Amino acid sequence: MLDIQDSEQRTVQELVRIVFARMCTRNNRRNISKKDVLKILFQAKKTLPDSNPIKNIVPYYWYKDGPYSTMIYEIMDNLQKDGMISLSGSEYKTYSYNRDKINIPLCSDEHLNEAKTAINSVINEFTHIGALVKVVYDDAPYSWYNTYNLKFKIRFNDFCNKATSASGNENGYTCNDILDILEDIVLDFPPFLDFQDLHQIFMKFSRLVNSFLQTDGYMEQKAVFPVLKDISNSIWDVFAHGVRIKFHDVYYDDRVDEWNTIYKKELAKLDKNIRLHQEEIDCVSTYEPSVAPYIVNMKCHPEKYGFEDLNLDHIIS
Repeated sequence: MLDIQDSEQRTVQELVRIVFARMCTRNNRRNISKKDVLKILFQAKKTLPDSNPIKNIVPYYWYKDGPYSTMIYEIMDNLQKDGMISLSGSEYKTYSYNRDKINIPLCSDEHLNEAKTAINSVINEFTHIGALVKVVYDDAPYSWYNTYNLKFKIRFNDFCNKATSASGNENGYTCNDILDILEDIVLDFPPFLDFQDLHQIFMKFSRLVNSFLQTDGYMEQKAVFPVLKDISNSIWDVFAHGVRIKFHDVYYDDRVDEWNTIYKKELAKLDKNIRLHQEEIDCVSTYEPSVAPYIVNMKCHPEKYGFEDLNLDHIIS
């Protein structure tokens, strides 16, 4: 249930209506996803001056696909009940609009007019939502949103899907492509104690992938690819559960205890899953890297491990 004043709720509804109306006229799009609306409003909100109160009534937290807002999702559900929008694509959850209703403003004032201008600027600048996603991710609290979610996870899922398809991995990402980006995300893991347990689990995964993909005949081990893909996706989900605990607007403060419980539960589930499959994957992996990924990580990011300079003064004297 929404816990905001009626006037604020109507303001947020009007913002969502403006996005639909503008996207429909500017880009001639009949189908718009909730993720489109989320990212357009996030970018527009960022450009508003601090003096505009609208900047503080659209709350976000960082989650799996970037900035997320349960309020905007609930507002869109309300607009759907009112017949202003309707679900048109169940697979990707896209929405079409009611032309007779979408162009009727719900409310108006100088602050909304300023927000409308900001929304129009975002839509005019980013005619393709993919370009907007990259800009929004530049504001992410951790660069892993770019290196893991936008690069590694997408490529690794594609690699695993094609490896198990009838046509094989033809015209897809290569083993070396995956190993290269795997090295990048190992070095890019956030160096914070908050994610220490997840970091240990992730390093187990990175070593499994590294050794498996450098084993002769790995492409014949079709059953391993779905397992690795599932673990890869779960790592990102657990990471996102942890990020929102720390990076959220004040509106969500009362959710932190619940989120922390979910994070610990999902972390334990992930650890159990990787332990369950580790022996299975090790059985078909014969390659032993000369330098394990975590050794490389130690060398490049010693601050993660709490190393201290060795003092030998007492020995020398």
